[in-house]
Amino acid sequence: MKARTFAAESAKAERQKFEDLFEFQCRQYRLPPSIRSFPMPQSAHPHNARRQWYFDRAFPRQRLLVEIERNMRKQNDATLAGWRILRFTPAEITGGDAIAFTQRVLHRIAAGALPAPHLAPQSQPGIGLPAAPFPEADL
Repeated sequence: MKARTFAAESAKAERQKFEDLFEFQCRQYRLPPSIRSFPMPQSAHPHNARRQWYFDRAFPRQRLLVEIERNMRKQNDATLAGWRILRFTPAEITGGDAIAFTQRVLHRIAAGALPAPHLAPQSQPGIGLPAAPFPEADL
């Protein structure tokens, strides 16, 4: 039991280190104001009212959520190309939650209830942080 607690605390400390680094980078590049540990409004997930979701960082004005994961380049490139991305755990697949949620999203897209993703003029792999900070006027 103590080993699991130590492992969980160690993993939390590791994630905290990356969240701190990303926060520093946001300030360094003068990105728009953002919020750490951003709570998703309950109305956004009424199917699971018992659970409060938090995202590592949010840029509320731009409606952009950031989750710090490992090796997410593929998903980020797909987002730049204008795709929406759903991610599921194996338990969500086997339990039927993934297919139900995918169906609900597809129905909302068909009904025009979800904003269309913005298509990149030409998707280019390798797009990273800008060479210079964003100008304040673009915020």
